[in-house]
Amino acid sequence: MASEKLREAINARGLKQKYIAEKIGISETALSAMLNGNQKIDIETFFAIATVLQMTPDEIFSFKKG
Repeated sequence: MASEKLREAINARGLKQKYIAEKIGISETALSAMLNGNQKIDIETFFAIATVLQMTPDEIFSFKKG
């Protein structure tokens, strides 16, 4: 669920996964695997992505498309 919410928030902001990955210091491949649910997102990475998105965890989990 976290991965889906993060992916939605990234897309809604028009950001590229490459940009997010560079900002948080991981590979684009690793980020893609996390956002697609193929790899678990650790808490540090979750908070790093939230910081780049300028969102709180609560905002991410309550984020709705549209």
